[in-house]
Amino acid sequence: MLPDFRAATHLVPARDRVMGVALGILVMWFVFDQLWPRRISTVLQRILGNMLDAETKLRSIDQLSDLAEAARALSRLRVAVTTDLESVHRLESAVYFDFGRGYERELVLGRRLIRKIRASAAEFYAEVLRLRNEGSLQARRA
Repeated sequence: MLPDFRAATHLVPARDRVMGVALGILVMWFVFDQLWPRRISTVLQRILGNMLDAETKLRSIDQLSDLAEAARALSRLRVAVTTDLESVHRLESAVYFDFGRGYERELVLGRRLIRKIRASAAEFYAEVLRLRNEGSLQARRA
């Protein structure tokens, strides 16, 4: 970037860089906000659906007779829920940067979804603890 070792006297390179950055920002805004928007609330709704599905699957694990299969299924569900919670943790601050039409509505919806996801995860882990306690009792009886 330094063609020679003397002070620059032309402003053309600086102008070109500023124009390039401005054009890049404009194109990114057009693509990600106008042409192909992906709202945080949409992603959070999908994660909430995953959490509710995990709770349903967890209740079906309780009916499995094979303890090894139940343990593997429980482990898979815990990994999926933990991964989703990590995603929520990252998306929590991104809710504030989701600008555009309906910003206030998206902000309120995002906060509400995050609370529902956390409550669902707490219920999931409480049910996991209950299953573990019952499972350990079954193992002692055998």
